[in-house]
Amino acid sequence: MNKVTLQKITITKNFGYITLIFLVSILVCKFVIFKNGVLIVNDVDFHYARAMSTIRALNDHQLIPQLDPSAAKGFGYSWNLFYGPFPTYLIAALFLITKNIAISINLISYIGVFLIGLAMYRYISYRTKSREAGFVSSLLMITSTSVLVNLYYYTGYGSLYALFFAILSLYGLQIILDGDKNFKGVNLLAIGGFGMLLSHSLTCLIMLLYIVCLLLFNFKAFFEKIKYFIYVALLSFGLSAYFLLPFIEVKQLNIYNQFNSDFLGYFMWKNPLILNSLRFSWKSMLFPKTFNVTNFPNVLLGLSLILLLVFLGKKGKENQNVNLKVSRIIIFFLFGLSTFVLCSFWVDWTKMPSILWTIQYPSRIMFYVSGITFSVFIGLTYGKLTNKLSPYWHCGMLVILMIISIGISQFSIEAKDNLFRANFNQSGSIDKNYDINGQQNLKTAIGEFFPTSIGTKNKTLSAIIDENQNVFWMANQYIYPNLEKRRAEGYLDLEQNKSAIINNLTTSGMRSKVSFNIKKTNGIKRIELPKIYYPGYKAYNVWNGKKENLNVQASKGGYVQINLPKGTQGMIVSYFGLSSASLLGLIITFITIGIMVIIIFLQKYSIRKRV
Repeated sequence: MNKVTLQKITITKNFGYITLIFLVSILVCKFVIFKNGVLIVNDVDFHYARAMSTIRALNDHQLIPQLDPSAAKGFGYSWNLFYGPFPTYLIAALFLITKNIAISINLISYIGVFLIGLAMYRYISYRTKSREAGFVSSLLMITSTSVLVNLYYYTGYGSLYALFFAILSLYGLQIILDGDKNFKGVNLLAIGGFGMLLSHSLTCLIMLLYIVCLLLFNFKAFFEKIKYFIYVALLSFGLSAYFLLPFIEVKQLNIYNQFNSDFLGYFMWKNPLILNSLRFSWKSMLFPKTFNVTNFPNVLLGLSLILLLVFLGKKGKENQNVNLKVSRIIIFFLFGLSTFVLCSFWVDWTKMPSILWTIQYPSRIMFYVSGITFSVFIGLTYGKLTNKLSPYWHCGMLVILMIISIGISQFSIEAKDNLFRANFNQSGSIDKNYDINGQQNLKTAIGEFFPTSIGTKNKTLSAIIDENQNVFWMANQYIYPNLEKRRAEGYLDLEQNKSAIINNLTTSGMRSKVSFNIKKTNGIKRIELPKIYYPGYKAYNVWNGKKENLNVQASKGGYVQINLPKGTQGMIVSYFGLSSASLLGLIITFITIGIMVIIIFLQKYSIRKRV
């Protein structure tokens, strides 16, 4: 068989497997793809509000879409502790075409599932040099509960893209460890790390733990290649800088509920007692009543033990090769075992580092890692287990695995008592004010990115939370009514504690811009706008053709406060621009992108020159 014929067969195989991945992804997403409706599921309004906030921020002509100009009505800030902004950019781009938020989110979710399958196919094909193994691994991944739970239970498009970037990270990591095309591996791992962080911070956190385990297991190769991992860290930080630096800036202000210990003490984000209450017994994990993501560690442990016994029993000339296989199996055995340990009663989360409390509940480790580790494990062992089979048996095995994986996923979606199908039957529509089926479902905001001081003049935050029994509906029951009340009060003179005397008030759809005139005789020193304060608000005064920048800060109530020098008169203009942290982060990100483009160009030029 000549080289040209072999190349044609390879291209045909690739196209065929990718087409199958594309079609299976459609089957998996059949209840959401092209649907003009909303799955009324856990956090649905939260995810839709973030997407809509990003769209509104872009429509407000913000260079970095951070602030929803309708903050008192909607989510307010399109970033948060869990979900970075990357997937919402894709949704916003598609929204420009479809003009429908539900269709945009559903299509982007489908694309996320397909990309997960494609990334797993390329990764395992590279590691095993077997496209069949890559396809099997891809198939198991896109039909896994790790995908289904984010697609039908959480409407978690951020989590789906984080899974894609997690696989991309593993791909890049392996290329670096293999010493083959190191800069390709650097770019893939850097993009994977950046993508996880800007899609879903929990996936990033959990995968980081497992990647550290992988590096420790391959410590010799890691230290030999350490300079490349330093490059990865710098590139990942650079790509994420426009998000990380403003987020750190917001945190350091210490005025928002999301970083308030009283708020977090009641909510799950930083509450280790809730983590402890949601642990599992070994019996419930080893023998689950239903097939779900908790089965993956079981299968991983079982298969690992069987293969360990098989390979440890082998003697003779293949000892070195056997040892390599055993070491690979051991690490997956440890992955499966560690998943059980972290989710079991053995772990007291009150004694764990507080950064890990963000996980919320231990089963998230199963949701976001088990599907990947199981699929990778099967993909890596598939080729070894089937290499002596005839082509007909090999083809039969592929067909059987396709039927099993697709069948289980469809059963999970179709079963009448299954949560996925039940949620889809509650599909509804969403309007421009985030109302779902005509009702406000603003559990999404949970008040987390609103200033703690909003509405807390007469009662402490703890008292308000106690009064509302929990923080989930605090936004609807307490914060939003206070925001509406404040909006009705208009512009306030903080010195006189009354409405400010202003003239010619105008608003603009350009970076939340407002302008108004004041007279010198009014004597206003501090004026509060009915807008929630976020870093980036700026203001200036124009009088007799001269422009003077004004100081803007958060008022005691958490709103935009403009400080006016004595005797200020003329036009006051306020708008939402780039804070110093946002500007610095954006510059670093652009420089990083430029460096990566140059590296890719030099790599291709070097390859062509050698050829």
